[in-house]
Formats: sequence, C-alpha cells, structure tokens
Amino acid sequence: MTSSILAGVIGTIVLTGHLLWIFERRHNAESFPTPYPRGAWEAVWWSVSTIITGGCENKVISTVTGRFIATASMIGGIVLVALLTSTLTTTMTVDQVTGTVRSPRDLFGKTVACQEGGVVVDAVKEFGGSPVLYPDLEEMMAAVSREECDALVSESHTLMLALHTSGANNLRLVPGIFDSFDFALALPQGSTLREPLNNAILQMREAGRLDEIKERWFGEHN
Repeated sequence: MTSSILAGVIGTIVLTGHLLWIFERRHNAESFPTPYPRGAWEAVWWSVSTIITGGCENKVISTVTGRFIATASMIGGIVLVALLTSTLTTTMTVDQVTGTVRSPRDLFGKTVACQEGGVVVDAVKEFGGSPVLYPDLEEMMAAVSREECDALVSESHTLMLALHTSGANNLRLVPGIFDSFDFALALPQGSTLREPLNNAILQMREAGRLDEIKERWFGEHN
C-alpha cells in the first residue's frame, strides 16, 4: 500500500512536470526553457516544490492550460501526500503495538529463540532467521520478554497452551505455519473402537465442539 501511494506521488510529479513543460515552453521559456532535458527538469522541480512546500516562487505559470494542470496537480498532490502520511503513521503504530514480526517472512535477519533438539531450527534458517537455542519453552519465552531475541518459534498448540496458562501479556502468537502434520490416536490392530471413535470426532467437529475444547484449553489466538 505504501509503495503504491509513493509511486503515485512520484508519477504525479513527473507527469505534471512534463505536461507543464509542453504547454509552457513556447510562452514561458524563462521559467521553463525550451530544450527538453533542462526544461523538463525545471518543470519537475516546480512540481516537487509545490507538492512539498506549497509553491515555487521563482517560476511563474502563464498559460491557462498550464494553470489548470498546476491546480489539478496541487489538489492531487495534497491528497496523495496526506494518504502517504496516514499510511506511514498507521504502519509505524502497528509496528509499535504488534512488533515487526507478523509472519514467517519477517524472521529474516532476526534472532529467533528455538528449543534445543527441536525441529524448527532448519525452518528458521530457511526464512533467514538466526536461531538461538534454549533448553525449554519457558526459557525461550523469557528470552523474548527480555528482548534477547526478536521472536520464538515452536509447535503451534504448545505455544497456545503456554501463552494461555502463563499469562504473558507482552507476547502474542502471530499467524504463519512453517509445516503442518496430523496427530493420531493409536488403537490395537482390528479394534472395534476405530469406527465409533472416527464418527465421534467427525460429529464433534461438525457441531463445533472441537473448537470449543480448543478455545477452553488453548485460549483465543487471532
């Protein structure tokens, strides 16, 4: 979003400068010289100065068409600069509230707490993070709280339970799964409980009971 607005501001400046030069060069060569490189640059400079400071005193626009273009440019420039400012302000506010790590891609260049012997170290390295090993999840969470590490990575449900039971208000779970795998309940070969158990799990899922159980034990994590 920010890059699109910035591109719009730059595009408006360049387009306005060229249009002004085209219409002003024959009637106002003093402010906008006829030769292309110099004249276009002077017109672009007028556009930059007008959008940033509100005017450019050493240049005068003399034609009706040029003034129409200048007016449209100033209105459009004000809107785009206001959008850019508000977007940057919102982005910085979000970074302050939620941190700079909001997905696995944001781990690039960050120090990441991982558990010794865990399976996530290679995944963290693949995303450009620098793993720091700790003996258990409690130490990992403490390291992030002390800002020794930028984030921690572990199995999702383990993190949900830890955050739910620890009451660590300064930590939050961000979306993004490195790898997914299924859990299974082991039964003896030929067990008569297999079919009823599968049906019960499906019925609980359809009725929303599994989500209720998950929320009760792991808490809410948006």
